[in-house]
Amino acid sequence: MNLDELNDYVQNLEYENKRMGDFLAKLGYSSEAITDIIINSCDTITKVQVYPIIHSTMNELEKMNDEIHGVREKLYEFLDEHYDFSKLEATH
Repeated sequence: MNLDELNDYVQNLEYENKRMGDFLAKLGYSSEAITDIIINSCDTITKVQVYPIIHSTMNELEKMNDEIHGVREKLYEFLDEHYDFSKLEATH
């Protein structure tokens, strides 16, 4: 590997590490944790590090689903209270 190739390789690693750091920051990791993950992991984040992310994301999705379900039910109740659907004709 010549000097130009080595320089390109190092720049590519810096870019990939920055992107990984940005991604981990969006997931809520602290700068210390990001540094630890990037420096101490080879090519992948370990399952131990990924599990809390997936678990947290699933919990948030469940909360949003519950909220959406509640809003949907309130909309149906509102429509039932204010509109008489028995007088509507099918549009299909």
